[in-house]
Amino acid sequence: MNIDPMLLWFCLPIILFGGFFIYQFWTKGFTGAFFGGKVKRTLGEIEMVQHGLLGGRIKVHEIESSGGDQMIGIEVIKGASMTALLFHQRDIETLINILMKTKQ
Repeated sequence: MNIDPMLLWFCLPIILFGGFFIYQFWTKGFTGAFFGGKVKRTLGEIEMVQHGLLGGRIKVHEIESSGGDQMIGIEVIKGASMTALLFHQRDIETLINILMKTKQ
């Protein structure tokens, strides 16, 4: 049985990338793969003001990175799109202070 070398070179990257993505989703879950770490727990969720036809929501997650660092992930879901924002614990304090300024 002869295998064409060109076919092998074509399939090899597809198999490697496919295996990488399957590994990411298997070990970290769907949301964790976007954050680059494992979602330890979801801390809360809030609905966004509906603008236009689509509403949205924000979820806050506690993320454990592959290096063991504890981080905070903010997941912004608007319609069918999701944006993952990742922060260190120290940066969350700055974010809280900025948001508190809008309350004054």
